[in-house]
Amino acid sequence: MDELQIAIAELHNVNPDIRELSLDKIGTLNPDNAFEIIVPFISDPEPELRGTAACNLGEIGDSRSVPHLIRLARIDPEEKVRSEALSALDNYRTPEILTCLIDEVNREKNHADLDK
Repeated sequence: MDELQIAIAELHNVNPDIRELSLDKIGTLNPDNAFEIIVPFISDPEPELRGTAACNLGEIGDSRSVPHLIRLARIDPEEKVRSEALSALDNYRTPEILTCLIDEVNREKNHADLDK
């Protein structure tokens, strides 16, 4: 088995740390089907896997990632995952990203206002 086949096989491992390492390996190898392999993990129950998937969607440079990253940045319940999605969006340039960033700034401002 080559590196990619091993990484894909390890995505089914019960250990989330191994799945996370596999996502990183796939992002590094960036095969033609990297988007299709990685994108299902943005819905994983494990926040670390969602964040890693977001990071790797940013790394692979596939513009189909943008709407998924925007959705993750807007609605994921975990701040760390939202932050990873926002960081991943830095690798892309679309008007929708600007809107997402403005929304996030407003969310932070509103949250800060509530804490006063």
